[in-house]
Amino acid sequence: MLFYDDFIKKLNSTDVVLKDRYKYGLNFTKKIVWLGTGIPITLIGGFQLWVLKTNGGNPIGYILALLMVLFGLYNLKMSYAYKIEIDVTNKKLINKQFTIELDKVKLIELRKMVAPKGKKLEACLDIITHDKKQIILPLIMNNKLEFTSVIREIVSDKFVIIKD
Repeated sequence: MLFYDDFIKKLNSTDVVLKDRYKYGLNFTKKIVWLGTGIPITLIGGFQLWVLKTNGGNPIGYILALLMVLFGLYNLKMSYAYKIEIDVTNKKLINKQFTIELDKVKLIELRKMVAPKGKKLEACLDIITHDKKQIILPLIMNNKLEFTSVIREIVSDKFVIIKD
């Protein structure tokens, strides 16, 4: 994977000056994909509801149209809900689903893999804690080079790059 090798080269040549807190959102291409599916599905579902209301429709049509609107709104919400923070002073990685104390981490591996719920090969952080929890964090945030550099700087000797 050519992009992964370039990413590792850039990561090894990057020096970072730590701030107190870093915040990352979803990268631009992923946000466009979520918005590109969310907006049309919401509009189609809303149009279908309007057509059913004006022409009179069956209850199954209303249910399907309402499900389309809800699915479209869910995609729109997910495009803006992805937030991940690094608190350098407390050494914590904070997300909506989890909070990881980076000083209590056993190992962090940077590797290319298919992330859970993913379909393609991408760079991921495989985080293993002392209480034997494994968290796979795909690098889909904006400025992933800075994110990985900050994590590497905080955990230093526990950070491993898998090149295969």
